[in-house]
Amino acid sequence: LLLAKRPESLQRHAYFFGKHLALAWQASIDLEPYKTELPLGHKLSLISAPILFHLEYDSSLYDEIKKGSDSIDDVNFYKIHKEISQGSGLERTRELQSKHTLAAMKELYKFNNSDARLALEKILLAMQDD
Repeated sequence: LLLAKRPESLQRHAYFFGKHLALAWQASIDLEPYKTELPLGHKLSLISAPILFHLEYDSSLYDEIKKGSDSIDDVNFYKIHKEISQGSGLERTRELQSKHTLAAMKELYKFNNSDARLALEKILLAMQDD
């Protein structure tokens, strides 16, 4: 929008749309490993939103995570996956995703109706359906 010499207000809306889209997308990616059983040999991101939210109310999981200080192979990812799947971290991550999806939609609706806007709407809605 800067290169197209669009108004600064429109550039600002595009920036905030992109920021919220990226945060919603990251939350969606963070939820992905918890949609199924953890495949054999698979490792989880230990800094994902579900794990960080889980640690807020159950810090005992941190003992398992600290085992990775010397070698990531020392971490029992199946134990972590099971704990996270049973805790509130997934729901809080879904709430975070919804919050950023809604914020992105609000910014998106500040743009004129177009095929591009409709495509971006569909992307946001598809992330919510996962």
